[in-house]
Amino acid sequence: MIFVVLHPRNRPKHVYSTNDTISSFSAGILFLLVGQITFLQWGAKLYDFLYTNFRVTDAFHDPNGTLGWWLCLLMSDILYYVMHRSSHYVSWLWTSHIVHHSSEEYNLSTALRQPANDFLTFTFLLSNASMAFFFPPELAILHGQLGLLYQFWIHTQLVPPLPTVELVFNTASLHRIHHARNLRALGKNYGSIFSLWDRLGGTLEPELSGDGEDLYYGT
Repeated sequence: MIFVVLHPRNRPKHVYSTNDTISSFSAGILFLLVGQITFLQWGAKLYDFLYTNFRVTDAFHDPNGTLGWWLCLLMSDILYYVMHRSSHYVSWLWTSHIVHHSSEEYNLSTALRQPANDFLTFTFLLSNASMAFFFPPELAILHGQLGLLYQFWIHTQLVPPLPTVELVFNTASLHRIHHARNLRALGKNYGSIFSLWDRLGGTLEPELSGDGEDLYYGT
């Protein structure tokens, strides 16, 4: 659509690669199909069990409560940071997460490149299990989906660096650095919605606009 609307001189230099896009869509479809196999979804069953039997408070039992909604968002996001950072350091987790980083392109289709073998790892224990002691499953699922939705749009090369926004939020620019295999980009920018955790964890690396640096993607 962008290439149809924009004048040729204003079109981005980056174009979609047909074979890479097909690979990304295929990985995404396989991820969804595996997700429909009930007995493989042990994480959801474990969450329900923990919340039903071991929750420490009923203060956030109402999924429509304002305080619980925002606290769950923050907890979900910081736990994602912990899980995501661990996925780049723990070999067992990397065997799954590498699927998402396998593309040498960087565009919206890359966001669909999700690992179908994630159920064989313990990412759920890092990213969701502890939330079951506080928040109902509906709220945890909601924020998990919101995080995925937010991360979809940041897989693009069309949005320039947004320094002011990046003081708080993750952006396409920050996530480009995360996907790049340039030396200075390795082990950086693990956040989902917020960039705060990267700042606190010492892993924030901004994109240097205007310096002519080319970013190389893939593993």
